[in-house]
Amino acid sequence: MLEGIVFGKRTVEVASAVLASLVVLGGCGETPPPPPGPTTAPAGTTPLPHGTPSVAEPLDSTAFYNESCLALTPEQRTELKLSEGRPEARRPGAECTYAVEGSDGEHLVDIRFANTGLVKEYEANAAGAYERWEPMEFDGYPAVVHDGELRDCHAVVGLSDTTTVHIWYRDQLVRPEVDTCGPVTRIAPAVLATIRATQ
Repeated sequence: MLEGIVFGKRTVEVASAVLASLVVLGGCGETPPPPPGPTTAPAGTTPLPHGTPSVAEPLDSTAFYNESCLALTPEQRTELKLSEGRPEARRPGAECTYAVEGSDGEHLVDIRFANTGLVKEYEANAAGAYERWEPMEFDGYPAVVHDGELRDCHAVVGLSDTTTVHIWYRDQLVRPEVDTCGPVTRIAPAVLATIRATQ
């Protein structure tokens, strides 16, 4: 009787040891969770250099690239008090010049479409090219207003991340008291309205 009890005790001990081994082996056989992968930005959200804002809803400006005098309708020109546009001789079709009515030709507006994005302007500003630099938006489209080469006011509006429209307001006499940037901020939304009507 005593031997049977001892034998039963050993049987229980052996069974417990076998069970413990199975548990350990089972734990060793589990596949560890995979390490976290590298964090990547979703497609289309890669930041542009120099803090350049991206254009959320790109516009196709192909039809205007060599026909920049189509940027303003006759009704818009009347409202803005601009003459009929004439192609700039240096860039036929690619740049259009308007005279401001009542200014005796002293005030001019130039409009040009370019296959370069706003990033080019931000790069130039980062290099210290401009004294005046004002990022802004026109009807939801990112833009910058800065001083031009001839002390005029130059607005650049992003139509996509790779295309822009440039608008200059020039005082031929370069008088410091003449507001050249006020008119630019009224012309830019009109140009955008013309482009959006063609989409």
